[in-house]
Amino acid sequence: MKKKVRSHGPSKSKKPMVPFVQVVWAEDLTKKEFKEFKKQVKLALRYPNYSIISNYEIHWDTYAVIPGAKARLVWGDNISDKEAEDLKQQVNYALYDPNHVIVTDYQVHWKEIA
Repeated sequence: MKKKVRSHGPSKSKKPMVPFVQVVWAEDLTKKEFKEFKKQVKLALRYPNYSIISNYEIHWDTYAVIPGAKARLVWGDNISDKEAEDLKQQVNYALYDPNHVIVTDYQVHWKEIA
């Protein structure tokens, strides 16, 4: 007797697995400052009592992920093609991994269209 295998297709696996995405950003950082900034964010996520102390403004934004959204627009102002590709990859990780936080040195805009 043969068993029937059902495939749910790509639409089932393409649904986001998280209710929200977190984006942490700070502008006008040098490469060295940005590297240290990313390390500080990782430590803050790992240890809840850890505080980030900086001499620049840090933004920690949370965006809701709407299940079945018709479109999701995510962009940064005046970013290079390389930065746009990196942002796209980070967004894809964040949509499926609740522990992934998007960290950038530019403001990220997020818009869900239901």
